[in-house]
Formats: sequence, C-alpha cells, structure tokens
Amino acid sequence: MNQMNIPENKKEKAAKIIAEQKEKRNANTKYFLTENHGGVAAIYPYPVHYEEDGEWKEIDNGLQEENSQEEGYENKAARLKVKFAKYADAKKLVSVKLGEHKLSWDWNRRQWQRKQKHQRKQEKKQTAAKSRSFVSMRRRKLPVMIRTLWTRIQRKKMWVHGTRDR
Repeated sequence: MNQMNIPENKKEKAAKIIAEQKEKRNANTKYFLTENHGGVAAIYPYPVHYEEDGEWKEIDNGLQEENSQEEGYENKAARLKVKFAKYADAKKLVSVKLGEHKLSWDWNRRQWQRKQKHQRKQEKKQTAAKSRSFVSMRRRKLPVMIRTLWTRIQRKKMWVHGTRDR
C-alpha cells in the first residue's frame, strides 16, 4: 500500500496521448486519443479553432510578413484577419477583415498637422487676449489707485498738521 491507502495493483496510470481526433474538434474543444483506446478532451474558455470550408482549423495569431499590394504583417491563421502596416506612412495602418467585411484605420498626417497648427494659433490668440485684458485692466485701475493713494496721503498730512476737513 502507498501513502493514500490505495493498493499498488489498483492504482491507474495516466494514459499517454497518441493523437488528436481532428474530426471531433469544435471552436473551444480539442479531443485526443489515448494509448488505452480511451479519450481526453481539452476544453478552453476561448476559441482555439475556426471553421473554414466545413473543417475546423487551428488559430495561429503569430504574425507573418505579407508582401501583397499593402506591405505589412498579418496573423497566420484565423477567421478574423488582422493586418498591421509595415511603415507608419502607409495608407492603411491597421486593417481587420472578417469574411467580406473589412475595416481599416489610417493616420492622415496632413490633417493632423493642420489641426496642430490651428490649435497653436488658438493658444496664441488666447494668450494675447489675456495679456491685452490684463494691460487694459491695469490702465483702468492704475489712475484710480493713484488717486486713492494720493487722497489718503493728503488726509494723513492734514491730520498731522491739524487741518483736517470735516
């Protein structure tokens, strides 16, 4: 007897996997044939196969270089094809294809540059407007402040000399 109180002759060995049963595949499951003519299923929480022409194929999201009309890197095997441009100035930076439907993203450099230039102009205008309003406010308030200060000084002089107005 061993530590778990199971007789040695009753203890089962884990069967070795001989091959995958590809005809039993589905999106999330792989089935394997074992050496004792039994079977084992590996169930995944996400798809590991995709169906093409009635056959389940392995998903391989490894990237391979694609030298077609649009140079770039594309996933090797999947229902959803994703392609990344090789160069940043390409017309399509990223494209996704599912069946006949295709979606792509690009970077319109000229439009981005125009937008940046417009934003810089707006910031300069705002800064200039703030500066002008501060200067004009100072011009308006300075004479009032001087008059007020002058009046206070005169009052103190009168108080000191005893000629204060009543």
